[in-house]
Amino acid sequence: MKLKFEILILLMIFIACGNGKDKKNSQRSSQDDLLKNEQKDTVDSIYVKFEPGADFRLDILSVQLNQESVKPQENFKAYFFDKFSNLKYFPIPTDVLYPISPGDSLIISSKNNLPYIKVLNNKKYTERELNLATELSDKSLSIFEYLFKRKGTPEDQYNSTVNYVDSLVGKGELSQEYAEWIKKEAEYSYLKLSLTKNIKTDPIDIKDKINIDENLEIYNYRGLLWKQMDNSLKEDKSIDNIIKVADANFTGASKDYVLYKFANQTLPTLDAEKAKSDVAKLHDHFADKTYHTLLTSRYQDTYQTTTTAADQFLQPNGETISLADLLAKYKGKMVYIDFWASWCMPCRAEFPSSHALKKRMDNDKVAFVYISIDKVQNDWLKANNEEKLSVTDSYLVLNQKESSLLNKYKLGTIPRYFIMDKEGKIIHSDAPRPSSPEIEKLLR
Repeated sequence: MKLKFEILILLMIFIACGNGKDKKNSQRSSQDDLLKNEQKDTVDSIYVKFEPGADFRLDILSVQLNQESVKPQENFKAYFFDKFSNLKYFPIPTDVLYPISPGDSLIISSKNNLPYIKVLNNKKYTERELNLATELSDKSLSIFEYLFKRKGTPEDQYNSTVNYVDSLVGKGELSQEYAEWIKKEAEYSYLKLSLTKNIKTDPIDIKDKINIDENLEIYNYRGLLWKQMDNSLKEDKSIDNIIKVADANFTGASKDYVLYKFANQTLPTLDAEKAKSDVAKLHDHFADKTYHTLLTSRYQDTYQTTTTAADQFLQPNGETISLADLLAKYKGKMVYIDFWASWCMPCRAEFPSSHALKKRMDNDKVAFVYISIDKVQNDWLKANNEEKLSVTDSYLVLNQKESSLLNKYKLGTIPRYFIMDKEGKIIHSDAPRPSSPEIEKLLR
C-alpha cells in the first residue's frame, strides 16, 4: 500500500512538472512567435552571395533609394531592401523579376545563362516559383519583355503569360499565392504598355487601376504610376507642374511616390536658390513627410553654399542646420552630445539611462543632443521615433566624409559622448556614458 502511494505521488509530480514544462514551452513559443513577427516587420535588408561562375549583375530597385547594383561576391553581403524594393535582372532584351522579401538570404548561381536564385531562410515560395520569370523568358512567354522583343501583340503576350501560369497552377506546380503575385505584375506591365507611345493596344481606362496604395509593393504598378504621370506632365517637368498634376490625378501613398520620383529628376537641374525654394514648396504636398526629408537631405548640397556644406545636419522636420548654427542654438547651456546610429545596439541600449538622466537634470541649464551617423535617412528617422528622441534636439550628419567634426575627433567608433560648455566649446570629447555614475557630476 505504501509503495502504491509513493508511486501515485511520483506520478502526480511528473504530471505537474510536465504541465509546467508545457506551459513554459507554450509561453516561450508565443514569445518566439511575437519576436519573429516583430523582426519580420522591422527587417529592411537582404543578404546575397554568388556561387563561382555566376557572373551576373542584378539590381535592387527601391522607392526611396532608387537603384543599387548587386555584383558577384563570394561571401554574404547585406543590401538595403524594404517591402517597396524589388530584385531584377534586366540586360536588354531580358527582364526578369524575382519575388524576394526583406530578410531573405540568397545564393545566386547560373542556369541556362540566367541567374538562378535559392533562398535559404524563406519557405514562402519554391525554387521553381522564385525563378519562374526566367522560365517565361526562356520560353518567350514573358509580357515583361514585350517592349524589347515585340512578339505578337501585347494582348497576345499578356494572355500567354497568364495562361501558362494558370496551367501550372492547375497541375499543382505553382501555388495560388505566387500565381496571384505574378499575374498582378503581368497585368500592370500590360497596362503600362497601353500608355507607351508606338505600342498599339485596345483603349484602356486606367482610372480604377491607380491610387491603390496597397499595390505599391508591385513593381509594375509603380511603373504604371510613373508612365501615367510622365504622359500627363508632357514636356513641362517643373516642380510647379509636378505638384499640379500629382494633386489632380493621384492620392495617398501613390501620390507621394510620383511626387518624390519626379522631383528627384528635376531638382538636380535647378540652380541653388530655385532648388531650395522648390523643395520648400513640396513639403505640404507629401502625406508622408519622410519623402520631403529625403529630398532635403539629397539636394542640400545643391542649395547650400560651399563654405557651409561640409558640416551640415538634417533635422527630423526636413530642415538642415549648419554646425555654427547648431552650436549657437545651445549657447548658454551645458550640452551632452550623444553620437549614435540606428544599427548600433550598444548606443540604443543607453537611451533609457539617457532619458532618466535628462529627467534628473535642470533642462534650462543642460541640453541633451543626439547626433546620428546613419547612412540611410529613413533608418535614422525610424529609430529616432522608436527611441522617443526629442525632434528638436536630434540631427543626422550630412556629408560625413567631408565633416570636419567627424574627422577632427575621429568619430569612427560609437557610442561616443561629448560635453560642451556654455560658450559652445567642447570640453570633453570622450565623456562617460549616460549609465555611468560619473556623468551626472560632470554635467552639474
